[in-house]
Amino acid sequence: MSTGYLHGLHVDETASNAEALIRRGSVRMVQESWAEAEAYYRQALAIEPRHTWALNNLGQVLLEQRRFDEAVSCLREALRLDPHLAQAHINLGNTLKEQRQLGAAAECHKKAILIDARQTAAWIGLGNALHDMGKARNAVACYRFALRLKPDDVDAHHNLAYALARLGRFADAVEHNDRALRACPAHVRSLWQRAQLRLLQGDFERGWADYEQRWALSGAGPPSFEKFRWDGSSFSGKTLVVFADQGVGDTIQFLRYLPMVAARGGRVVFECQQALLPLLSDIAGTHEKVACGAVLPPYELRIPLLSLPGLFATTLATIPASIPYLRADPSLVKHWRQELAPLCGYKIGITWQGNPKPVGDCYRSFPLRCFESLARLPGVTLISLQKGHGAEQLRCFVGRVSYPSSGEVGRIENPSSSIVDLSDRLDNAGAFLDSAAVMMNLDLVITVDSALAHLAGALGVPVWVPLPVAPDWRWLLEREDCPWYPTMRLFRQRRIGAWSDVFERMAERFVRMQESHGWNTDQTRKSRFGDTVS
Repeated sequence: MSTGYLHGLHVDETASNAEALIRRGSVRMVQESWAEAEAYYRQALAIEPRHTWALNNLGQVLLEQRRFDEAVSCLREALRLDPHLAQAHINLGNTLKEQRQLGAAAECHKKAILIDARQTAAWIGLGNALHDMGKARNAVACYRFALRLKPDDVDAHHNLAYALARLGRFADAVEHNDRALRACPAHVRSLWQRAQLRLLQGDFERGWADYEQRWALSGAGPPSFEKFRWDGSSFSGKTLVVFADQGVGDTIQFLRYLPMVAARGGRVVFECQQALLPLLSDIAGTHEKVACGAVLPPYELRIPLLSLPGLFATTLATIPASIPYLRADPSLVKHWRQELAPLCGYKIGITWQGNPKPVGDCYRSFPLRCFESLARLPGVTLISLQKGHGAEQLRCFVGRVSYPSSGEVGRIENPSSSIVDLSDRLDNAGAFLDSAAVMMNLDLVITVDSALAHLAGALGVPVWVPLPVAPDWRWLLEREDCPWYPTMRLFRQRRIGAWSDVFERMAERFVRMQESHGWNTDQTRKSRFGDTVS
């Protein structure tokens, strides 16, 4: 959601040597030759160390190279010398946003607007910071003001489309995405945005084609695998490398395509995240598995994992959903069955915080306190599967939290509003091995949209996923079921930021399921909480 290039430098025939160097640097900026532009600006500053435009433009070049600390230093020096340089406030705001200092970034853009309210880039930058702070409505207002100043601004239309989608205004989002592409048909970020909007609305046929735009987002040119790209035809007698090209959750979701690949030919090598290798030891459809970045065996063909749905022309009706396609380690399943068996009643595994780094996490993650209504239900014990970020919220939970070591789970009583935290004991033998085994011994998993949601779905475990108004494309719109995972139930926000209603509906659904299964708190669960969602 960048705002484009901000140079603002004009020189004439009487330019000094420093100004001539700055002019050359600006030409290189337009050409995106960042290293050359940096060299020119540094030469100019060697001649005139207090030249504010040289400092400002150097700061922007460093920002484009993601050298954020150096950029901040340059820009702050420019503003020390000239506090009224609106362009430097904008560049500093954009840099601080990249460092996730969102409040400070917003303040920089506000200062730029106070200096010159006609700065379109300042309104867009303010909107970007507010959007990432979870203030999508305020962001919309900023983008609309930018469009009043410059009606065909591609970035304003593109960013407005994102903010409108966050608010659930998908038709309006499509309109502004279209307007961005009319203004610039090759705008990569808008093409990528169109892919997500199409997939979200179930338009897979056109969505998969746009999804390939992900390779152009980095601006690095055609990916190196292109000359080896598999076209989906038979590859008998050859070796094909399928490689994971996105996050761990994506890898787990699209593993289902590997048997379909293997059915078309010879040897399949799967290149994936190192942490997943133990979990995937017996996954179907592969002859060999290697960690990302490791030396590959000789091969003739390659294909990214997330290009397979498009290659197989997947539609909503043809999603391969033979569940389970992952299996937990039987010895670990047995171990955790013994550990958890003494806990009476319903055992519900929970997570609440996704990776906080991606833009948009503030919309999908929710606080642990949202589980209080479920924790108070008779006979329910919540079992925390949360690791890393978000685990600190356990210290503030209103109920009781237990931290059992090995062999101690059975000594935990089942008080009202209780959580058993197993996080320190999970995944000691490799990522997700213990998590998968624990899930196989639970009655239900309720999890934020994260890799654990995909893990539960791929294992065939009953799983509920609370979703924001604008979910990730794979969860589609409106429906409560999930065509990717038959045992998954989706609970959607009705209003942006409002999670309490979502969890109230989950608690009500849970009570109805208790009643329909004829279970009471004096019984010990002897079987799973159903094999499919009801």
